[in-house]
Amino acid sequence: MTSYERIKLPYKLNGLEPIIYFKTMYYHYEVLHKNYEAKLNEVLRGTEIEKQYPSLEELMKNLDKLPGELRDDVRFFGGGLINHNFFFDHLTKMNNNPEKKISLTLLKLLEQKFSSLEKLKKELLKNALSVRGSG
Repeated sequence: MTSYERIKLPYKLNGLEPIIYFKTMYYHYEVLHKNYEAKLNEVLRGTEIEKQYPSLEELMKNLDKLPGELRDDVRFFGGGLINHNFFFDHLTKMNNNPEKKISLTLLKLLEQKFSSLEKLKKELLKNALSVRGSG
């Protein structure tokens, strides 16, 4: 039996500092994310569900086909696992290379919507800090 797994990080847990601190990354990857992985596989142990849905994406798309007594736990633990996989997969180290800049096309679209890149950054920060648990 294979298991549904966390992604392997393409960076070290401290590799995103000072934007995301090591302790935050450690807690989310080594505690929360690891727990979602372990609990999902524990819930499914002894079932044939993994043969029917070999990928985590397939499993989550077919929640309605799972036995009722497993559905809520698979939704919670599988959802936590897939959401954290998505989150960690989309993080990247800061690129301080001055040659790597925003494309002019994207910059024009952002300026149409927010009038400037700085206003977009301020709006993103304001909205992120208003989310419970974001600080």
